[in-house]
Amino acid sequence: MAVHEAMNDRSSDETERLREMAELRGSGDLLQAVLEAAEGIIFAKDLDGRYVLANPAFSRLFNLPLEEIIGKRDEELFPKEEAARLRAGDAMVVETERPLSSADRLTIGGKERVFVSTKVPLRNKSGKVIGLSGFATEITDEIRVRDQLAHLNQTLHAIEADEARRESEELYCDITERMAAEKALKDSYEKLERTLKGIVEALGAAIELRDPYTAGHQRRVAELAVAIAEEM
Repeated sequence: MAVHEAMNDRSSDETERLREMAELRGSGDLLQAVLEAAEGIIFAKDLDGRYVLANPAFSRLFNLPLEEIIGKRDEELFPKEEAARLRAGDAMVVETERPLSSADRLTIGGKERVFVSTKVPLRNKSGKVIGLSGFATEITDEIRVRDQLAHLNQTLHAIEADEARRESEELYCDITERMAAEKALKDSYEKLERTLKGIVEALGAAIELRDPYTAGHQRRVAELAVAIAEEM
């Protein structure tokens, strides 16, 4: 008996739920509930580009009541160039009868904001396109973070490039200084060699004058001394 009553209660609840849903569909309350609950922007336009439907998120975006948005065109809400781009996208949706997704930078309240949106053809019961509906999500903060990261990466690359350049310059200076030191050492060695040779020649000449018989032997000894000095 209890099981039978429970089944009857569930059946009654389901019947009541279906009745309420039918009432919502019939009255348009379901659509209104969806529009009000949606965090994203929802809108619809007729073939003249006039807004015929918008949700509260759209209203909050412009800080305008819905009554002041309905019936307006993009030219009345956005700068001329931006409105032209939006209208071109609308025309493509209507002409091709296909959905269109895009990322749009729009000026609202004097500030640039970025949105990703999808527009789809809106048809009547016979299938004829009578306008379009759209769904948009703001991604301004995400784009700002992405741009900041890109700037940081550029700064990091610049710092790394500057460090590499500085290290290269320091290495070049080290090599230049080493080459200069080696050249100075070589010049000093050559000067010392010339001095030693001069001394040897002077000693040889002096010895020849004093003792011509031992001059050749003394000269060879002096030359050997020079050769030993050069090896050192």
